[in-house]
Amino acid sequence: MRNLYEATGLLVRYLHRLRFTMKASSLVLSILLGLTSTLLSADLGALQSSFITRYDELNETRDEQLKKLQASYAGALERHLEKTKASGDIEKAIPVRDEIEAIKAGTDPLPELPESSDPELKGMRTKYVAAKTKVNTTHAESLVSLADKMSMALEGEEKDLTRKGKLDDALAAKRMRETLGEDQGIIGARELLGSNEKSTSLAAAKPAEWKLLMEERMKVEEEGTHDVGSLADVAQGGRRFWNRILTGGDEDKADEILVTPSPCRVSFKTDDPVSEIRGTIKIAFPNASATVRVKVGDESVFKGNVSLLAQELTLAETFTAGDEIEIEVEQVGDAPAWIYWSGLEVR
Repeated sequence: MRNLYEATGLLVRYLHRLRFTMKASSLVLSILLGLTSTLLSADLGALQSSFITRYDELNETRDEQLKKLQASYAGALERHLEKTKASGDIEKAIPVRDEIEAIKAGTDPLPELPESSDPELKGMRTKYVAAKTKVNTTHAESLVSLADKMSMALEGEEKDLTRKGKLDDALAAKRMRETLGEDQGIIGARELLGSNEKSTSLAAAKPAEWKLLMEERMKVEEEGTHDVGSLADVAQGGRRFWNRILTGGDEDKADEILVTPSPCRVSFKTDDPVSEIRGTIKIAFPNASATVRVKVGDESVFKGNVSLLAQELTLAETFTAGDEIEIEVEQVGDAPAWIYWSGLEVR
């Protein structure tokens, strides 16, 4: 029996160095627990068998749900692709085709949708990701609950076997309980639930009302020399020449405009986490062109180009809640590019 316990410990240490999926974890647990089930007490053997069966059932249920969800999403995408092809707009059709290929290839996570994607595709992606997250979260909750109950039961067996003097059996029960804490499937489930809890907490903390981003703490990084309407003035609370010119002398609206020469980067630190941003992005000179970007934390939430052909962009994005926002302007070509961000608001 002592050799059995030592062999079990060696197997656990070996498996701890591996990275494996939840389904592979189930196989590992089956091997590990199966080593002792024929030699231990009937109660402990039954407990092991019940756990393995339920563990596999949970994984199979999740896999089947994800398979159906993926098939449903792929079907909806195929129908949407036919619509976009019929419209003759290749810029909208290509992202749909690429999404279909990514889904069929099992790409996870899915790549960020390009800016040319139409609103319907973005909405479909959002619903798919939400449904997939729900399936994985439900599975993680069930798996963690099962593991916690098994751990408690094994701890009870360990104490009971010790009282009865069956020390080698008690040691094996202890090792199996330790194995649960090293199983990558269960560890992944706990991490998923912890991540969801953090995101939910941030989302719940967001303010209900829209507020001007310029009222938040601002840091300006400029390159080059800017003579009039410098961002340095704006960062100090000033609303000078360009703000008044671009709003026709309207002092109230001038306070809602952020003028950014190029190149430059402006970062904001909000008092509370935010998950939405909106506003209008315009170019001051029609012969100029610039690329504009918006980031929240490490997430790129918007990228676009303003030029003679597209002198105005509408910013209306939703993202994972965060409190660090960065906007950036990069000049394209030789003409000086001055961008003004009008009514830039967050909540």
